[in-house]
Amino acid sequence: MADLAGDGNPDLLIASNSAPGSEGRIVWYENFGGGEFSSARTILVDKHVHQLGSADLDGDGDLDVFYTMDSNPQFAWVENLGNGQFGRPSALLPPPRGVSPFVVASDVDGDGDTDFFLGWDSENSIDWIENLGKGRFSEPQAINDDIRQAYALTVSDLNGDGSQDILIGSPDGDGVSWIENLGRGNFASPRRITTHPYSAVFTADLDGDGDLDLITATRVFGIHDRGTFAWHENLGGAVFSKQRLIDSRTFNIREVSAVDLDGDGDLDLAVYAEG
Repeated sequence: MADLAGDGNPDLLIASNSAPGSEGRIVWYENFGGGEFSSARTILVDKHVHQLGSADLDGDGDLDVFYTMDSNPQFAWVENLGNGQFGRPSALLPPPRGVSPFVVASDVDGDGDTDFFLGWDSENSIDWIENLGKGRFSEPQAINDDIRQAYALTVSDLNGDGSQDILIGSPDGDGVSWIENLGRGNFASPRRITTHPYSAVFTADLDGDGDLDLITATRVFGIHDRGTFAWHENLGGAVFSKQRLIDSRTFNIREVSAVDLDGDGDLDLAVYAEG
């Protein structure tokens, strides 16, 4: 959901991936209010979109669209021109380097605009791309090259200093690590939270003490396997407790939302899982 029309109503932004021999599309449906939506409006025709998101990337006050895919360009953005019109894709990466990256939009350097964190499943690399303003972006800048298979990324202020730190989930022995954002594009070395091979990471204040706790999930492939869904309490200053099991019967978890579903004042977890 994203207010692409700028009228205060959340519109639908969807990627329909292609079957063999056909085309995929990025489309949006304008929300007219009262449950009424427009027909599909095409932003882009391409083959297979992995990630899709929106942010004001050029500082003009409306939401632009960004996406990743396996083909060239692997990572690009499309300017929202207003009045329901969108520009042509602008590449954010040089020529392809393996599979497409995992991308998170965030104000990395604290200058008020939207930059990007990138993690590579096929490479031992965490990078960031600086937003230089007016739709211009830097080349990828390396943050760390010691993380194997950066399968999942999320950003949160883990230590309460006002900057967005990076959480990385890896399905192999690297487990879950975090990288402190020191400000102005500088970063600390990775700090291991757990060696459990988690491939999905989220944050929420589950115990109501004012800091962000870590929620982790394994994404397991196989009929007889089961994943682990757990949380780690933030004890303060981004020091985390050992794993506390939530459930061991749910697997292939892709998304988790923390929301007070029963109105009792604390956060419950809504989970989307495949399989």
